Amino acid sequence: MKVIDGEINITLKTIYWIGLPENLSRDDQINILKKDMLIVPWNPLFSTYYQLAQTNNPRTVYFFNVDYITRENGIEKDQREAFADSFSAFIHTHFPGRCLVYSNDTSENKSAFYTRYNILYRNPCFSGKHDLHNVLIETTNILCAKNKKNKAGTHAPRSSFRLSLLPLKYEMEVIVPDNKTPRTYTGYINDMSLSGVGCLLIDPLTSGPDSSGTSGSGTSGSGSTGSGNTRSGFLRINTPLQIRMYLHKTIVVINKCILSRICSHGKELGVSFDINDKEAISESDGNLLSSLMYTWLNQVIRQYRQE
Repeated sequence: MKVIDGEINITLKTIYWIGLPENLSRDDQINILKKDMLIVPWNPLFSTYYQLAQTNNPRTVYFFNVDYITRENGIEKDQREAFADSFSAFIHTHFPGRCLVYSNDTSENKSAFYTRYNILYRNPCFSGKHDLHNVLIETTNILCAKNKKNKAGTHAPRSSFRLSLLPLKYEMEVIVPDNKTPRTYTGYINDMSLSGVGCLLIDPLTSGPDSSGTSGSGTSGSGSTGSGNTRSGFLRINTPLQIRMYLHKTIVVINKCILSRICSHGKELGVSFDINDKEAISESDGNLLSSLMYTWLNQVIRQYRQE
């Protein structure tokens, strides 16, 4: 999927939600995104459900607010039992083991229709915002865990997402701390997530001016690489770094990250960080980065649904 000139590869947990709670604000959704969970509101009309079924994959879960669904589709009170019977069968067929169905109407309990298919059902569901967050995160992890085991029975890697930004030419700097003089390398953001950044540098990231034939400070345009430069002259994996990213007229600084990968020529590398670590990134920069990601992701989701 593409947005403007960039690309996105979504592998995070995605929650398609019909009847999003009013007290789940945009800021709440951004904070949830930091836990690798993207919330996508969905149209409640029955005519859209077969399209929703096409989104089904091992990292998607579905939350259905039956109070909202019955209201928006004009289901009268005397029709709700028949609706629960047919709707539970539909969910079992198209979203097996992937759903939370809930109602806050305690005057009616239709749990038997859903539990017969082993569908999670709660009535009532959320007693407040704190309970909402806990139920959302715990339920999503439980539902995803059921579908993330490979043939050997081990869990799949932690889900995440990555935005490919290289066509947009966002500039960045990689800073190698040093007791004497920190070395700064300039380049562009190749891809980005909330736990790491891929970088394409102008000059190779080396371990210093004397490494394998490399001369100069390592700053863009200030050094040259001789034919003797090999991978052994590059910084080692897990080396502490700092990065500075220039995004939409704003600067995001990661004060503490580590080198997680580097290519054979030293110009393509990846760094990893913990967005929830206040020593790694300030709360304001962490919120800014999360907000940008949230906006970009939703742009792509909207475009994807229109295709």
